[in-house]
Amino acid sequence: MIGSVAAGSGNDFGRGFQSFKDGPAIARYLQSPKSAACDLGEFSNGEVHQFVSSSGIGFDAEISDIVNRSSLKKQLNRIGAGKLVYLMYVILTLIRFQKFDLMVQLDGEEKEFHDVWFATIHNQAYFGGGMKISPYSKTNDGVLELTVVHGISRLKLLLVFGTVFSGTHTRFKEVAQFSAKEISAKTPHHSIYRHVDGDAIAKTNLEETVNYAVSASKWQVIQQ
Repeated sequence: MIGSVAAGSGNDFGRGFQSFKDGPAIARYLQSPKSAACDLGEFSNGEVHQFVSSSGIGFDAEISDIVNRSSLKKQLNRIGAGKLVYLMYVILTLIRFQKFDLMVQLDGEEKEFHDVWFATIHNQAYFGGGMKISPYSKTNDGVLELTVVHGISRLKLLLVFGTVFSGTHTRFKEVAQFSAKEISAKTPHHSIYRHVDGDAIAKTNLEETVNYAVSASKWQVIQQ
């Protein structure tokens, strides 16, 4: 069984999965332990890797790469203001980011998107320090969700980001969301930043296809 204690500036795991709030909560759990079966996400581009929350490509992954390398984030974390660094780098990246084309398959159904800002595959609702990016995601439903933000101006994207924390961004026509057990994604013309559970990893290669799948009821997570 897996449990966690909330710490740091993000805590998206604790939002999507239950976390212990304090010592007494841990003591109560140890006296009467309960758990629930939850899904894991998987992605493969030659090797298979797993994720608990989300994995994606594009704008958000580039921000993750910059933020996680930033000494400013460590300084702001010391005073409890770590989230401010995300806002700063969102604005800076917004100015210089190059949009891309994306080809996906959802349980075998092909779709193509142009002028894409980012595409994220979700096992739970939250990422980026409390952004409810995929409000309909559940950790035990046997599917993953795909969110694609495309065809939107830089100014309007800022407006959309203002609604992500409440999950109301899905009303914008430029935000496409789908559910599937298997998802594949390819960026045919650009090498794009990728992230897994908030950590940036190697960029995609041109014409590289990344395959995503759900592992249903793969692990046990604590219940309080």
